[in-house]
Amino acid sequence: MLTFSGGKVPVEGATGAEDIFYTSDRMKAYHIYFFFLKFLLIIQTVLILMQKENPNQISYIAADILFKLSLGIFLMVFFTFKHIEGLDYYDRFIASFAGMLLAFDAVYVSLPILLKKMGIKLPSWVVVQTA
Repeated sequence: MLTFSGGKVPVEGATGAEDIFYTSDRMKAYHIYFFFLKFLLIIQTVLILMQKENPNQISYIAADILFKLSLGIFLMVFFTFKHIEGLDYYDRFIASFAGMLLAFDAVYVSLPILLKKMGIKLPSWVVVQTA
């Protein structure tokens, strides 16, 4: 049986192994977060296609930071703690390091641009790249 909407619903051909994936009545916090990211991506894509948004706007830069940080942290955590058959230690290390670089890119490149556009005065040692 599969669990939907808090109740058990018999599904023809179900072996019972599917219960592992459908045991919770509510969405977990990370499900809600990833749903929010998907929704944000869809809205941003529509706005770009309608030419209502461009890469220099605050909302675009903020979403860029959010996506880079989310993907970077996911890559770091997933490849650090998950053992995958066929991946050597150094392969996992490189993938985890790629996530770290993506997160650093969000913090050290995109975040100063966002803060400058919001009118926040940055220290003199922070260099803001302009396109």
